[in-house]
Amino acid sequence: MPTPPGSCRIPGDLPSRPPPKPEPTNCRRHTEMVRRNKVPFLGLLLVFSACSPAGSDPNSMAPKELLDRMGTEDAPIVLDVRSPWEYQAGHVPGAYNLEDRQVPYRIEELKQLKDREIVVYCEVGPRARWVEGYLKQEGFTKVKHLVGDFSGWRRSGNPVE
Repeated sequence: MPTPPGSCRIPGDLPSRPPPKPEPTNCRRHTEMVRRNKVPFLGLLLVFSACSPAGSDPNSMAPKELLDRMGTEDAPIVLDVRSPWEYQAGHVPGAYNLEDRQVPYRIEELKQLKDREIVVYCEVGPRARWVEGYLKQEGFTKVKHLVGDFSGWRRSGNPVE
């Protein structure tokens, strides 16, 4: 007998057999296939990581590349989109601070940098990715994301102002 809405089932109300298993989704089918074929998970990770080596994304810049180009004639503009408080606590040397939520309001000022290479970062990525997408939508063509963002920069022992 079905349980009326809003009431709880008690152990005596349980059906005599379990409900049929739902049809597996693509993810479940993949997991079952891996289990049946005994493909080690770590092996799959190695295969997939070999397909896309770090730094191969043309829309990103590795910290080492940024360090090498700092102070040169072709140095990119580094844009820290964290809050002013985060910026004051430490930032990539020479970075300009423009909080992510201020970018749409200051886009006209930024448009004079449209033809320059700009490297964007935040603490871990989401704010920088949003700003990167917004700038590209506004016609900026040389926007890159700093790989690892500021947390990765700091963890690697790179200089901090």
